[in-house]
Amino acid sequence: MNFRFKELFRVEFRHRYFGGNGLYNGISGKPSAKTQEFILNNDLLFKATNGGFIIGYETGSGSVKQARADVLKTGGVLVFRLDLTDSGLYNYTGNLPDNISNLIFHFWNYNAVDETYRKSGMLQAGDFIGKDDMNDTRLFEQVKAQATKEAIAEKIDPYNITAMDKLIKVGVKIAAFSNKPYSSNMILLEDYFSKPFGQISIKLNPEPAGDFAQKFVLQFDTLATYWQYILRSDHFKNLENLAVINNKSNLPEFEAPIPVTLPDEKQAISITSKNVISLTKEPQRKFRLVTDFDANTNSFKEFNPALVLPDPDVNMISNIAKTVSDDKEKKYSIIIL
Repeated sequence: MNFRFKELFRVEFRHRYFGGNGLYNGISGKPSAKTQEFILNNDLLFKATNGGFIIGYETGSGSVKQARADVLKTGGVLVFRLDLTDSGLYNYTGNLPDNISNLIFHFWNYNAVDETYRKSGMLQAGDFIGKDDMNDTRLFEQVKAQATKEAIAEKIDPYNITAMDKLIKVGVKIAAFSNKPYSSNMILLEDYFSKPFGQISIKLNPEPAGDFAQKFVLQFDTLATYWQYILRSDHFKNLENLAVINNKSNLPEFEAPIPVTLPDEKQAISITSKNVISLTKEPQRKFRLVTDFDANTNSFKEFNPALVLPDPDVNMISNIAKTVSDDKEKKYSIIIL
């Protein structure tokens, strides 16, 4: 017997750091145990792809046919565990909290508490993945513990899944939980033996079937940092009025040089960008170092050959603590020459 599968939907991870089509293959996804059972019982197929995965449905053979709408009418919730295989993700990704020890990403198209769907094709809260797409696992444990206490008090069997789900739905709406960060839609979180990087929860939407997207795209934003060139070579110390200028405009985009003392007590020169610059996988090579720079006329002298500066290594990033005048923690990419 011949079997044919068509695509029910696909999930793709993308990252602006990689440019181009931006496909990101640093995350692996696999169906949860319940979802694997659903896939088997409904003649579906899970297939991992570069930068995501596909769920296919069997169209049938002979006179027995199955349409995409037939599968969507099941209204099932498909859950996928996400594991991070790229240890460098946090070095070049923006909009993420610094401390994620108790947080997991949770991407979903259906809010189980409000019983509403997100805009078609959306699994994330904003244009880019961020803290609003995270759940606090400790907070969810507190909600479940509270629901268990209420079940015992009301003589409800804690092993009654349907009854407990109702108590948990009520519990997550209580201000003590709903007003806390990272509490959005955590009712759909699965219990995991080991903490995953994240979870995807997708509810098949039968009404109307046309609103159910063929593709879900999850997009990371690239990290933007202040670029700081540290000139530690003795050769640079003998030069006057150094400046870092843009290769196209020939105008300075960096602050004036200042002397700094390195951890090894060696003296060096620091030149830092005036604004943050987005990191990219492909080198930008957009700045060069010049000497004898005159701020009044924007005139300068070139090195021979012209000294085009390298982009930073994403592993060379430091945090500068918040100051009274700045309520944000600044991130610096350090390039030592």
